Amino acid sequence: MDCFLQKEIDNAKFPKLTNRVYYLKHEEGGVNAVCEVMRKYSEEVAEKAYQQGEEAGKEIGQRQANIAAIKKMIIRFHATKEVILEDYTESEYNTAIAELEFESR
Repeated sequence: MDCFLQKEIDNAKFPKLTNRVYYLKHEEGGVNAVCEVMRKYSEEVAEKAYQQGEEAGKEIGQRQANIAAIKKMIIRFHATKEVILEDYTESEYNTAIAELEFESR
C-alpha cells in the first residue's frame, strides 16, 4: 500500500509496478495515455456539472414563475391562501406575500 502513496516508485519487490509507473509518468506514450484519460474524465465531470447547473436553473426559474403567478392571482383575483396552496407550495406563497409587502412600501 505504501507504494501507492509515493510520487515515485522504485521498489525491487514490485518491478512491474515500478516499471509501469515510470512509463506512465516519464515516457511519451505513458504521459499521453494519462493525459487522454484525464481529458476524458474532465469532459465527463464538466458535462455532469453543466447538467446539474441546468437542472438547478430550471428549478429556480420555475419557482420564480410560480411566485409571479401567485402574486398575479392575489392582485387580480384576490385569491385566498387556501386556493393558492392547491397548486403551489407554502414556501412560494410566503415568498410572494413578502415580495408584495416589500413592493407596496
